[in-house]
Amino acid sequence: MMLQPQSDFYLLLPAFMLLGVVAANLVVWLLLDLSKKSEEETAKWSSQLPKSQVSG
Repeated sequence: MMLQPQSDFYLLLPAFMLLGVVAANLVVWLLLDLSKKSEEETAKWSSQLPKSQVSG
C-alpha cells in the first residue's frame, strides 16, 4: 500500500517539531553557557587590571 505524500508529511511533522524544539533548547543553552563563561573571563581580566584602568 502506497502512502500519500501528504499523510507521510503529517506523520513526520511531529518528529520535525520535536527536533526543532530540542535544537532550539540546545542553542539557547549553549548561548547562555558561552555568555556565562565570557562574563567570568571579563571579571577575571578586570580584577587583574589596575583600578585606574577599570574606572576609566
